Amino acid sequence: MYLRIALVITFFLLTFGTWYVYEVTDGFGTVHNALAIWVITILSSFLNFYFAYFDSLLLGRGLIKEANKAVIFSKIVYLILAVSGLYLNFGLLGISTAALIAALVYRAVSFRYFYDDVLRRAIEGVRVDFPKRKELLGSIWYNSRKLGLVLLSGYAINNFSIFLAGLYLDADAIASYGVLKQLVGVILLLSSTLFVSYNPTFSSLRIKGDDSKLIKTFAFSMNVYYVLFIAGATFLVLFGQSILQGIGSQAFLPSSTIIIAYCIVVLLEGNHSNFATFIVTKNQVPFLKSSIIAGLLVVFGYFFILDYTNYGIMGLIAIQGLVQLCYANWKWPLVVCREFSMNFLNFVRIGFFESFRKLRRLYA
Repeated sequence: MYLRIALVITFFLLTFGTWYVYEVTDGFGTVHNALAIWVITILSSFLNFYFAYFDSLLLGRGLIKEANKAVIFSKIVYLILAVSGLYLNFGLLGISTAALIAALVYRAVSFRYFYDDVLRRAIEGVRVDFPKRKELLGSIWYNSRKLGLVLLSGYAINNFSIFLAGLYLDADAIASYGVLKQLVGVILLLSSTLFVSYNPTFSSLRIKGDDSKLIKTFAFSMNVYYVLFIAGATFLVLFGQSILQGIGSQAFLPSSTIIIAYCIVVLLEGNHSNFATFIVTKNQVPFLKSSIIAGLLVVFGYFFILDYTNYGIMGLIAIQGLVQLCYANWKWPLVVCREFSMNFLNFVRIGFFESFRKLRRLYA
């Protein structure tokens, strides 16, 4: 399934993606090594989507620490190679090559963690025939296809703006917006790591019916998310541009107002996404229709802002934020709070006290 999804994505990159890059680079002419960069980017994207199945495998075996270590190690390799490439004046070619190597590193590390001696002995001689594979796929496909459509909608909401911006805005604005999205994306990834690692625990606690421990664990993971994201966003506002200049980057971050606005939108987006993911642990996906509608509204809003106004980057951020604020930002946190008969303030308070309790036990 992961291979098929990766091939479909690669097909769109080779067709629509190649046309788009050709257009915004004036026939691969305005960016040095544009064609080579794009080919490497397609290959690294294919590998990233395909190798993503290892995350599910590791989490499925309960190897949560190992799954996170594989991601972190590959990100460290990417950062080292990307920064080195910038210092050596390789530009985007160095960054795209770093992404390709990082994908291979992730696969190698994950493979080593998953296929340990215990598993090798357990699966020795095991064969799964086609009817069995079909039966297994049928049992998970009903909700999996819904989640797939939700992820596509989320991708449109969070990333389609950068594609449209390339057709409407000047190169400096696009570069500025792209850097902002990348840096805030890293903050979001790091902030959500604990929540993601706890997902198998949430499912286990639901099966056991331990609602008290379930809500405390979830509230704790979200408290960590809030603290880390706000800290990371504050650091970005205060020192982001200085760091970019320090590594020799020619790109500039947008104004502090735009950075703060985008961080607020992403903070709320990540918040309701985590609550929605928590709902999925009940084996329910109630947000399919609303996600598709939000995705369509955001995409049409992007077109309107870029085609009929001069609000630029701030307009793109405002459209995303306003559409999500109308429903998703409050709906899924409300659903969870009602399930456990509390309001959001009580939820935050539980997370705070659970964090304090864990810290006290840690340093006791």
